[in-house]
Amino acid sequence: MSKDSLLAAQYFASTEQKGYQQLTSSFSCFLFLFQNHLYLAITSDSTQKANHSGKLLRHDSLNDTWDEVYQLPLLNEDSSAYLTKASKSNISQNDLIHHNKIFSEIAIFKGKSDNAPMLYLSLISSLESQLLRTETCESFHVIPKAKVEQYRLSFRQLYPFQNKLYASCLGRLTGEAEKWEDLPIVYVSDDPALGLWQCTSLLGFGDSNNKAISQMVAFNDCLYVGTVNLEQGFQVWKTQVIEPFSYSWKQVISKGAYRYTMNEFVSSMVVFKGNLYVASGRALLAENNTNEFNTAPPELIRIYPDDSWDLIVGTPKFTPDGLKVPLSAMGPGFDDLEQSNFQCLLVHDNYLYVGVQKPGRFQMWLSEDGEIWETIPLEGITHYPQVELCAAMSTPLGLTLVFDTIHGQTVDNSLSNTLGVNGLEIWIGKEH
Repeated sequence: MSKDSLLAAQYFASTEQKGYQQLTSSFSCFLFLFQNHLYLAITSDSTQKANHSGKLLRHDSLNDTWDEVYQLPLLNEDSSAYLTKASKSNISQNDLIHHNKIFSEIAIFKGKSDNAPMLYLSLISSLESQLLRTETCESFHVIPKAKVEQYRLSFRQLYPFQNKLYASCLGRLTGEAEKWEDLPIVYVSDDPALGLWQCTSLLGFGDSNNKAISQMVAFNDCLYVGTVNLEQGFQVWKTQVIEPFSYSWKQVISKGAYRYTMNEFVSSMVVFKGNLYVASGRALLAENNTNEFNTAPPELIRIYPDDSWDLIVGTPKFTPDGLKVPLSAMGPGFDDLEQSNFQCLLVHDNYLYVGVQKPGRFQMWLSEDGEIWETIPLEGITHYPQVELCAAMSTPLGLTLVFDTIHGQTVDNSLSNTLGVNGLEIWIGKEH
């Protein structure tokens, strides 16, 4: 690994806080590029300040500041309503939360009714779901509600692939007006502006233990999806698109890559140098205190174009394909039992990056070949008593990271007794 490249990747600087200095404790957070601008979509988890419903911020590269360009309208209060959290680490949990809309997913796509590539933005709330589209990010048009059979769909994920927009969903069952449930079906549309969607898969791909779809990515001219399976471990499925709307799904990985319930769901997937990298997670890790749960750090596997696979970071294991040992010679969580989750998996400047969340701390690892790994010192970020990654993206400005931080001092050096306030900070890794 080039020392010069590694040092360049280590240089992170915080952007000015104009436009988001009042936002605290983010609930959902997305970075995206649209029309040569970098945007941040954010919703606050604060129930005390109603003006924190949701905002779109645009980066001003000349002044290195963030300016608000859109704010979500508020909804009427409905304190009894429930909403399934959009957090990938808590997919199976229903939580009583603020009634206002939150950003669920964002995609850039040109459908049959679109004159140009449009930004599609999915919103969910305890009262309703909406799919919006815009050409400017300053005004939005509400798309007719998608309805398939008994489900009224709310989109958890949106993924453009081969001139179609794919979605994984939350579905509200008929007669259950106050409860959202994960709907492990992949839907597709070539004209989402008209609200026209079709089903491409069986519920849970025919397995009732698949409770949700957590990830989608295009690889080797196929669409790959990762599931949440709390009983047997995550699965990875793929399909080729046969025109016009014909799909045949094939299982690529099962039983949590033979770590079973120690790998409950796919937390991230990314294509790097011709192969697909898949990171695991455990949905209930944060809610359990047993030794079994606390010693289940994540794994990383690599899937090849022929759908064979290798273990990159994880526990050696016997599989139907023989013994799998980690090619990095590192165990789960990069040999750290405190690593709770791989928060991000992305490619930037020909390096593969993995962001790892520890209790109150965040680490970034990078590799040039997917097998030899080094950590990046994040000196300016890690001095806070508590840090959690909210969003990460490779951008023309550099590797961009959004953190939820605790500003203040700790009591008796205990992370569980922190004095201070939460605040968002946006850091961009730039070359010297």
